[in-house]
Amino acid sequence: MQRHPRGGGVTAVLEQGVRLLAPRHYTPSAAVQGVEAAKTWPPFDARAMAFVVALSSAILKDPGFRTAPEMIAFAYQMRRRPVFELSERLRPSGVQGLLRGRGLAVHFAPSNVDTIFLYSLLLSLLSGNANIVRLSGKVSASVDRVVELLADLLDSPDHAAMRDRIVLLRYDHDDAITKRLCQKANMRVIWGGDGAVQAIRRAPLNTLAHDIVFPDRWSMAVFDAAFYLERADRDDVAKAFANDVYWFGQMACSSPRIIAWRGDDARVREAEADFYRRLHEGARRFADELAPIDMVNKRVFEDVAAVDHAAHVTSDVDGLVSVSHVAVADILSPEVHCGAGAFLVCRVDGLDALAPLFQRKLQTIVSLGISAEDWTDVLASGVAGIDRIVAPGQALNFASVWDGMDLLREFTRETSMAL
Repeated sequence: MQRHPRGGGVTAVLEQGVRLLAPRHYTPSAAVQGVEAAKTWPPFDARAMAFVVALSSAILKDPGFRTAPEMIAFAYQMRRRPVFELSERLRPSGVQGLLRGRGLAVHFAPSNVDTIFLYSLLLSLLSGNANIVRLSGKVSASVDRVVELLADLLDSPDHAAMRDRIVLLRYDHDDAITKRLCQKANMRVIWGGDGAVQAIRRAPLNTLAHDIVFPDRWSMAVFDAAFYLERADRDDVAKAFANDVYWFGQMACSSPRIIAWRGDDARVREAEADFYRRLHEGARRFADELAPIDMVNKRVFEDVAAVDHAAHVTSDVDGLVSVSHVAVADILSPEVHCGAGAFLVCRVDGLDALAPLFQRKLQTIVSLGISAEDWTDVLASGVAGIDRIVAPGQALNFASVWDGMDLLREFTRETSMAL
C-alpha cells in the first residue's frame, strides 16, 4: 500500500518533521500529496456518509469511551439519521444552484478541547472536501483511541476511497511545515488561541482560499433567581451546569466563566446559596481531574479579584466552586481566566445592565428563566457578541452552526446557474 511521492523537491520538510497517524503504511509526503490531488465530491456523497456513520458506530461500541461523554455525544450526532437530517438541511440558494466541496481543507486542532477536530473534519468531509488535520501534541487517551479507530476504518477495503480524503498528523510547531501544508489548501480551519491563529495565518494561502478561524472566545451564564427557586429539578439544573463547566477544566470557549443573576438582592442571595451547594455536588465527580496547580491558580485568581476589584470571594472547603462577587463594571477581563470552577458573579435588575459584557468575543450564554423574547430584544439592540444561547447542560454540544457560522455553507461553494 506504499505510495510513492509525486515530486521530490517538496517531500523533505514533511519527511523530517511529521509523524503520520493515519492512514497507515504511507510516508507523510505521499499521504499529503494524495489528498492534495483528490477531487472534490458533491456534499453528502454516499461514501463519505458511510464512513462517518461507521466511525460513529465504532465509537459507540468501544467500551473505552463509556467514561468520555463528549465522545458519546459526538457519536450520537454522527449516526445515520442525524447525518441524513444534515444533508436535508443543505440546499443551494438558487433553483438551479449546485453545491460542491471547496477542495482541500487543512485543519489545525486545538489543545484545550482536543476532540473537537472531529466535528470540523467530518463536516468538511461530508461537504465534499479532502482533509489534512494537524493534531495537538498534547497527550489525550480519547484522541489517541479515536485516531486508531479512524486508521482502522481507512485500512478497511470498504472505505478505501477515503484514504485520499483524510490525513491525520502531528508535528512540533514548525513554520516550514505549516507553510508546506497550506500551499495547496483551498480552505484552512484554525482552532486555538489568538496567538496560535495569528502564527498559522502567517503561512500564505492562495488568493482564492478561504480561512475559517475559531480563536479565543469566552462564555457566561444568565439565570433568573425567582425562576430558579421555583424549579423542582434544581439538582438536575446544577448537575447539567457542572457538565458545562468542568468538562475540559472550564477551559472550553463555551464553558461559562461568569454567572449573572437577575433579581432583587434577597431572591438572588437565596438562589445562589441553593445553587452553589447543588453545583458542588455535581462537581465532585470531576474532582480527580483537577490538579494541585489548578487550585493554586484559582487561589491567585481569587486574590487578584479581591485586591484589584474589591470582589467578595467565597469558596467551598475543597475549592471545587469558587465565587467572586463583583459589580458588572468591575468584572475582570473574561479572557484571562484560570478555569477549574472559578466564577465571576454579578447581580442585575435587568439584562440591559449586562450590555458591557456582550462583547464580540462572548460566544455562548447558558440561560435559565430568560425568555426568547428578552434575548431577541437584547440581540436587536445591536450588541456585538453572543453566537449561542442554550439551556444548562448544552454549552458543550457542538452543532453545524458554530461561532455564528453555518459550517456546511462555509465548507462548500455554490455555482449559480441562470439559464
